[in-house]
Amino acid sequence: MATRAAASSSILAEFGVEIPLDVPVSRLSASERTIIAIGRALQDWDASRGLLVLDEATAALDGQEVDQLFGAVRTVTARGAAVVFVSHRTPEVLALADRCGVLREGRLVDVIDRAELSHDRLFLSSPAGSSTMNTSALLPPGGRHSWEWRP
Repeated sequence: MATRAAASSSILAEFGVEIPLDVPVSRLSASERTIIAIGRALQDWDASRGLLVLDEATAALDGQEVDQLFGAVRTVTARGAAVVFVSHRTPEVLALADRCGVLREGRLVDVIDRAELSHDRLFLSSPAGSSTMNTSALLPPGGRHSWEWRP
């Protein structure tokens, strides 16, 4: 049990938070619960082959909690993992994304690298007549993936 507590504390320390391990999760803030969920996902995880998907993870968070979550996401990416961060909040996308896939009506219509990412580009990225793009455009140059998408 002491080893498990030490491992849990170590993971939480990577996120820069101190959460008492004896407090019921129901008493924690939304960001603390989110960080614990990410920490659980990371236990015994090979981040070099990992993909973390966060779908509207900031929906119930306040400003400071969003900052904590973004710190956690940066920690995960520093470990070598890829993160898919789904958000309708443009400032969050601009603050966090290295590469952004833009969806319109459920279809990928553009992929924007960090250097070209802006508010205007996000909203003007649906060229007339475009319908879909190859999802391999989301991979880093020379990148590999071990998943398939089958609609």
